[in-house]
Amino acid sequence: MTDHSHERKAPGPSAPGTPFDAEIDVKRILEIGAWLAAITVAAGIAGYFIYKGLGGWAERGDPKPSPLPEASIPVEPPSPRLQLSPELDLLTLRRENQERLASWGWVDRGAGVAHMPIDEAIARLAVPEQAMPAEPAAAAPVAPAPDPAAAHGEPHAGPAASTGSH
Repeated sequence: MTDHSHERKAPGPSAPGTPFDAEIDVKRILEIGAWLAAITVAAGIAGYFIYKGLGGWAERGDPKPSPLPEASIPVEPPSPRLQLSPELDLLTLRRENQERLASWGWVDRGAGVAHMPIDEAIARLAVPEQAMPAEPAAAAPVAPAPDPAAAHGEPHAGPAASTGSH
């Protein structure tokens, strides 16, 4: 019942006259390598045709260009064109704003309204000025008005008499 033809040999030196790599099937290895190469080439060819097919499908989805050559020439909008070079206009505006923020000048000379550099304004608002005028000196205390009861010769009752408690 047992088949002894597939018994494993104990590791050790091979019998004389047998090659060292007798268990390696070179023909089978070359056959597997050929199959792998053929599958790789076939996958590359299939990928190429899929790529071309999907590319054509995407191009068919794009709108056709106009047959008129004038349609592809950029046209300036009709007058009035408010800005011929918006980038240059923006740079000019930023430069003017920076000059105004960094200089002194009049907003309305007649009303006495001026503008000052932004750094100076921040410095003045962030740190209170030390040269603020002192508060006016307190006037001499005013004497209280005479009590009408004292004028008639009645004794002064004081605060306790006004509350009604003894």
